[in-house]
Amino acid sequence: MKRILRKESLREIFLFAFIGGCSTAIDFILYLVFLNAVNVVIAKGASMIAASVFSYILNKTLTFRVRKKSDAGMVVRFYIVFVLNLLANVSVNWLFYSLLQTKVIPFILATVAGMAVNFLGQKYFVFRSNHKKS
Repeated sequence: MKRILRKESLREIFLFAFIGGCSTAIDFILYLVFLNAVNVVIAKGASMIAASVFSYILNKTLTFRVRKKSDAGMVVRFYIVFVLNLLANVSVNWLFYSLLQTKVIPFILATVAGMAVNFLGQKYFVFRSNHKKS
């Protein structure tokens, strides 16, 4: 039984990372496209919203295999985790940038921290109906 759970968790992590990469690409591409029509703040906001919708749909259906129809509560929980991810990412980046005075290592550590918050939040808070409670 533990082996099946471990294999399923690895599948989820791989899909989550892949979908996250695709979401980041969507965010970047749409950001560049929107910059041709609107100011930078609107372009970034719109690109992030589009990427988050993509992420929500694919993580719900593919990564966590939730068959339940989306409701307002699920969407609100998703965006709560989105904000927590943002806070973790920015905080870790600031902390390690302050300590190390470099750019790349803090960015990588912040991204990993944000991914961890995002993955665990989506798995156990947003799409929790698919997981048995202990």
